[in-house]
Amino acid sequence: MKKYKEKEWLIENYLKKNRTLTDISKECGVSVGAVRKFVTKFKLKKRVKIYKDKDWLYDQYINKNKSCIDIAKQCNTAKPTILSYLHRYKIPIRNLSEATKIKFDKLYELPQNYEVYFRKGYLFVRLPEGRNKPYHVWIMEQEIGRKLKSHERVHHIDGNKLNNNLNNLFLCKNTSEHRKIHFEIERIAFLLIEKNILYFDIKEKNYKISKNLVEDTDNQQGQLRNEKPSETTNGNP
Repeated sequence: MKKYKEKEWLIENYLKKNRTLTDISKECGVSVGAVRKFVTKFKLKKRVKIYKDKDWLYDQYINKNKSCIDIAKQCNTAKPTILSYLHRYKIPIRNLSEATKIKFDKLYELPQNYEVYFRKGYLFVRLPEGRNKPYHVWIMEQEIGRKLKSHERVHHIDGNKLNNNLNNLFLCKNTSEHRKIHFEIERIAFLLIEKNILYFDIKEKNYKISKNLVEDTDNQQGQLRNEKPSETTNGNP
């Protein structure tokens, strides 16, 4: 018997685990209507939407520092709905600076006692002594044990200006060296276009990876997952 046809399984997943009909239907490989049929058959009462619980919402938003978007996804609803209940229950709503700080605390390790803000696509921090500094510069200075010289530049290896992990930063001796690195990236990109690995999408006005390459890569990964592990001898590969 399929799981969604079992009353106890539906109670556990639909009521106790607060899963949606869509989520359950995807797991069982059936339509939402098929799952709803058995929810009705077993007379499972419609669940109270959990975000309407003030204590639960407070815990998720304040104590666990979840964003409105994260809570909305979890509850299968929209961000404005969560915001409306935050207002209704008079739960303090974070401003942009506070929300940004929490976001980057989760993604990257930031110094203590700071304020964070964006400027020209970079992340800046306001350090305890009141100075404002690009975060990637601050990280590099901590690594080398001194302040950067006026001609030195810090390069983001993966091109993501918000990824300020040390292993993604490279100290250039001057602006010229930094420009050469970016020129080399551009040169390689044009070589990839010549080989049809990259192409320019005129409608969307940006560069994209060839669909054939993406499909080939997906196929190769699928083959690797399906390959059986090689035999081992004495527990060693």
